[in-house]
Amino acid sequence: MKLVDGVMTLHQSDISQYMKCPEQFRLANGISPNATWNPPDGGRVESDAATVVTVLHGVIEQDLIYPFDTLEKANSFGRQYLGSLITGYVEDGVEYRTESFGADPQVALRELGWLIESWYKSAERTYWLERDPKTFLIESFFDVPFVKRPGREICEVRLAGTPDLVDLQENRVVDWKSASRPYQRWEYQRWGIQPTAYTFAAADQGLIEPNGDGLYKFDYRIFIKGKKLETQGITVLRGPGQWGWLTQVVNNIADLAESDATVWPLRDDGWWCGPRWCPIWTTCKGMFVDEEWT
Repeated sequence: MKLVDGVMTLHQSDISQYMKCPEQFRLANGISPNATWNPPDGGRVESDAATVVTVLHGVIEQDLIYPFDTLEKANSFGRQYLGSLITGYVEDGVEYRTESFGADPQVALRELGWLIESWYKSAERTYWLERDPKTFLIESFFDVPFVKRPGREICEVRLAGTPDLVDLQENRVVDWKSASRPYQRWEYQRWGIQPTAYTFAAADQGLIEPNGDGLYKFDYRIFIKGKKLETQGITVLRGPGQWGWLTQVVNNIADLAESDATVWPLRDDGWWCGPRWCPIWTTCKGMFVDEEWT
């Protein structure tokens, strides 16, 4: 999140964080009453699981631009990338948590190897390598206007982000994920913030067109952790209805930021409320209950 000269810029991850717990969003971003923004100095936390996924994305991006001749070369690139990320965390003072794979780095490397192999041997990879690269955009950053608020302290809210791939030929946004179990489509069709933000941006830029029902496609491609399975694919649809709801949500964020509230609404009704996932746990619920209780 950024708040500069009355313009608030949100990523889909910011909005998702707000929907899970407004107070977590406020504290993590350093928002004080009356739209005062004091970005935290340090305090960034990275997990081993998220880092492995970041590396997988890096491998896929590299492979689609400069295809690897062999699986071994793809794995070598991934291992080097993982090492450089962790080294960067140390140099930048970033806390690196290893709750998912433990202290033994070989476990994370093994998981990464499985994911890279799943990608390398998948029909998904074959499909994209056979496509004309001029028909899709890889990691194309966007920063687009979303809500105008004339006369307000926060006068505009913008959306920013980087889709994994925008398919210009098939009029869709594609995002690669990894998960411990298959996705349930209805959950992401109903609640997914990322498809709403990314389809709006792609449509706003004229990169994709709607289907016959006036809706836009967002395709998840999911690699199952620890399994050598073909990529799971699910499609969710977005359009003016979901975009309209998102304007309500981001207006609500801006309204709270403009207010004199010193505490935003608290939520602890999901898996994200715990020391493993919440960056401000120790100054919130962690002040009252210990980790074992969660």
